[in-house]
Amino acid sequence: MIQFPHYTIAYRSEHSPGECIRRHEHACWQMEVCFRGMVRVQSDRGKEIRLDSGDLLVIPPHVMHQLFYEGDDRTTTGVIKFEWQNESLAEPTLYDCAEREPMVSLMENLLRIDGEVPRRKQQVIMGAVYAILSGLVGDDLETESEHFDSRESSESRLLKRIYAYVEQHGAQHLSVQSLGRALNYSSGYLASVFKRQTGQSLQRYLITQRFETAVRLLRLSDESIARISEQLGFPDLAGFSRFIRRESGMSPRALREHLRSGKHFPV
Repeated sequence: MIQFPHYTIAYRSEHSPGECIRRHEHACWQMEVCFRGMVRVQSDRGKEIRLDSGDLLVIPPHVMHQLFYEGDDRTTTGVIKFEWQNESLAEPTLYDCAEREPMVSLMENLLRIDGEVPRRKQQVIMGAVYAILSGLVGDDLETESEHFDSRESSESRLLKRIYAYVEQHGAQHLSVQSLGRALNYSSGYLASVFKRQTGQSLQRYLITQRFETAVRLLRLSDESIARISEQLGFPDLAGFSRFIRRESGMSPRALREHLRSGKHFPV
């Protein structure tokens, strides 16, 4: 059973013949809907896909791709970006089933030319996206009530993934953005889930974990302060010193002496 996708953004746009959007990638899932004209998509997975009027393409996160608009006239497309957990779709996939035409008509009616979709229409759009994704992966549909009932448990599972990843990579320089890329979520969504589940800022949590790792190394390791700085991913010793002073009010050397005197932090 697939998980209901979370709405991110949706919009409609027009492109001139010969226009090209250069190689890029997204941290979230993207659905490209061709209303009229023709789009040629090249991805780093060695696959080229052509979208004609009425076609839909689903592009997974972190897949480099570029778009060529090659119709005789202006090409009109709709773009829906959304959060979704799925491992069965690893490359851009063309949506091709009997329900395609009414689905495209629905998308065209919902997406406006001048920006984001009104909030009252967002759930309708994501319901259509959900039906498309279900057709692609061949899973049973999850009911709307199941979606809302499972939100808390799905966020709890995501929270466990965050904790596990930080535990495993705690000595690295983790940012909200790099954590989002690693877990295939946008940084904004990841931060909002963490805040909702814990009441704490995700950025502050990552800083605290990095500082606690530094404290442990300064107290227990015989490595030089410069070496500890490297292990924690700081580009230079000055950056590490600023970080330690900001979090503790002491220099790395003073903090190490304080910790090894049998005292604990904070002072």
